Amino acid sequence: GGGFMRLSLTDPGCAQEIKIKGGSQQISQLLVERLGKEQVQLETPVQKIVQNDDGLYDFNFV
Repeated sequence: GGGFMRLSLTDPGCAQEIKIKGGSQQISQLLVERLGKEQVQLETPVQKIVQNDDGLYDFNFV
């Protein structure tokens, strides 16, 4: 499978093993460009991530 959780796993073959040319900050920068800075919270610790029954994720920030 794929999706957000696969990006955060440390299992072999998951995103934590991948190096991104130019740096992984490009992911957050692209999100800001596509979604808008009011939709993306940078430099904000995430306290909890919960997947809803509809498959979407809710993020709780500190």
